[in-house]
Order: sequence, then C-alpha cells, then structure tokens
Amino acid sequence: MSSAKRILIISVLLFLFLLFFIGGPDYHAPRSYKAFWNLGHILFFFLLPLTFAFSKRLNTNYPLQGLLAMLMPLVLGIFIEMLQYGIHRIPDINDLYRNFIGGLGGLLFLLPLRKNLPKKIRRIGQTVVFLVIGLQITPTILFLADEAIARSQFPLLSGFETHFEHTRWTGDSDHRITKKQIKTGKAALRVQLTTNQYSGVGLKYFPGNWEGYGYFTFSVCNPDVADIALTLRIHDLKHTKGIQRYEDRYNRTFNVPTGWHTFSVHLDEVRQAPKERQMDMQQIQHIGFFSVRLPLPRIIYLDDIKLIPQ
Repeated sequence: MSSAKRILIISVLLFLFLLFFIGGPDYHAPRSYKAFWNLGHILFFFLLPLTFAFSKRLNTNYPLQGLLAMLMPLVLGIFIEMLQYGIHRIPDINDLYRNFIGGLGGLLFLLPLRKNLPKKIRRIGQTVVFLVIGLQITPTILFLADEAIARSQFPLLSGFETHFEHTRWTGDSDHRITKKQIKTGKAALRVQLTTNQYSGVGLKYFPGNWEGYGYFTFSVCNPDVADIALTLRIHDLKHTKGIQRYEDRYNRTFNVPTGWHTFSVHLDEVRQAPKERQMDMQQIQHIGFFSVRLPLPRIIYLDDIKLIPQ
C-alpha cells in the first residue's frame, strides 16, 4: 500500500474517532440526526480493518485478520464507551453491536484476502451483513419521513392518521393508536392512565416554532361516567435545559366529563406562564397530558391536537 493511501486511511479514521467525543446530537436533537450519528460506529469499524494492510504479517493472514476484526470492535468499543462516560456523553450498549457489524462488514467486503473464503460462505456472510446494516439505516429513513410528514401536517401536531406517528409520543402510561374511539379522521390515541403519582403521555417530536399562532387545541374523550382531571403541560427548550421548575412552564388542569370534549388554550397564556420570563414560542419542546394520583386506573383518548392561527 502506498504512503498516500496510508495517510488517507489514517486521516479518515482519526477524524471518525474524534467524532465519538466531539460534536454530534444532544438529548434534544431530532431523532433522525441521532439515528444517523449512530451509524458512525459502523463506518469507523468498517474501515478500521484496512489498517491490516500496514503489516506484512497481517496482510497475508486472513484468520488473524478475522480474529482482530472481531476483537477490536469489542475492546476498542468498550474503551470508547468508557471515555464517553468520562466526558458526560451517554454510553450505549447498542454501539458495541454496531461496532461488531462494522468490523464484520470490513472483513467481508474490503479486505483482499476475503476471496480466500469459499465463495458461497462469503456471499452468505456479505448478504447477512448487508441486511443487518440495512436494518440499522432504516430508523434514520423512517424518522426523516415522519419528520417531513410532521412539517407538512403543521399546524396539526398530532392527528394519529399516519403509520409512525405514535413514535412521536412517550410516557410511562401504556398508549397505542386505536380506531375504535375517534374524534376526527380514522384514528386516535388510547392512553391507559395508572394510579402512579403522575401518569400520562407526552408529545416530544413536533415542529416547535409556534410564533404567530393564536390557540392550542386538543380533543379528549373520557369513556367513563365519572369526570377525570387531566393536566396539560407545555414547556420550551430553555425549560428542558434548565432545572425544570414547576413555575417555569405552562400547567393547567381541565375537568373532562363523559364523552368527547375539545379544549382551547390561548397561546398568550402559554407565553406568559413562566414566572420570571416569557416562554420562547419559537422553541416549544414538549406537550404533556397527565393525571395525578388517580384512585383507580382510567382510560382516555386523545385526538386532533393542533394550533389555530390568530
């Protein structure tokens, strides 16, 4: 291998290695960005076996290449995760799996000595690696598609009509898309509230620039005879990155009688909700619906969550 190729390989690998520790998405970044960034583990360990060509002994010993290609993702991967923990980045056991996929891919696709393997075994291995890498890429594609749909639907924030829309929602309560109890369209979100101190769901992934809109509205169904108290929580990015004090966000409790009901909140109320500042209406981060200390588990349905122009 020429000196120029060695320098290029080392430069690329060094650059990718530094990206394990600098740059990249934070906790609040779009899901697609997070998923795409994780693919860097596969790329780094996919290219790393090219360094075997630097050694004459390794360059002619495919079994040893295979052993190292499988050990390096584990040993170096653990070392990287430990360093990331030391700089307050979040270690992820799934990264070791991605490292292994990358190392196996480099072994089967890049190294010249791969041709020493029986052709049938090599093709099977390459097919498996190709499919597994495809599965790793799929979340990035799906998240990009859902983010594009969310932008096209806006100012509708969630109507539960699209296939992956439920992935925008998080929470400790069991929640799922249903077509049995709806307000508009063909689907709604069924939420099983528990007797925990706080039980509910939150919409985390949505367009957060609400500037210029007048109202936030949502529809909720209480299928039981007894009323239920449901609290709405809205906060911005500054609140998320701060100490998250109760008085630094919007909170309002609604009494929900039997059946479907639509509630409306003037966004000036949301803007003025923080005690010591104004809500940043261009960086709304989270919408939550929750109950407090219910005596019995309850079910609610959410639908048609949207903004209305002034």
